[in-house]
Amino acid sequence: MNSCLQSLLNTEEFIRDISCQEILWRAVPEARLLRRLIDIRDCHNSRDYGLKKHRLESFKKAFSKHVPEYKGSAQKDAHEFLTLFLNEVKSLSPHLKRKAALLGRSYTCPVEDHHVFKMENMRTCKR
Repeated sequence: MNSCLQSLLNTEEFIRDISCQEILWRAVPEARLLRRLIDIRDCHNSRDYGLKKHRLESFKKAFSKHVPEYKGSAQKDAHEFLTLFLNEVKSLSPHLKRKAALLGRSYTCPVEDHHVFKMENMRTCKR
């Protein structure tokens, strides 16, 4: 989780797009995971290691509510965590879009903007 969180938190465009929609995810109870991610970002430069530990534990607790196999302290695969985390953020889109519509705003999923791609294979017959 640590290596993935460090990578995500240093992906400036991804974090910027989450941050600029703070009004939405602060108002949606289901978006607890995004709040915990930004809490980690906000204490990054702090020297209060107790605060950092608390925020990381809060993130893990919020994540494990959606993915129960992360409740314990067993080692997990980084790619698996990243995929599950990005899927959780993507799954918030309907909630956040509804809230945005109520507020007269729009919502764009940061995962779809920065971490989703389509691959196109092209085959050409040479005869």
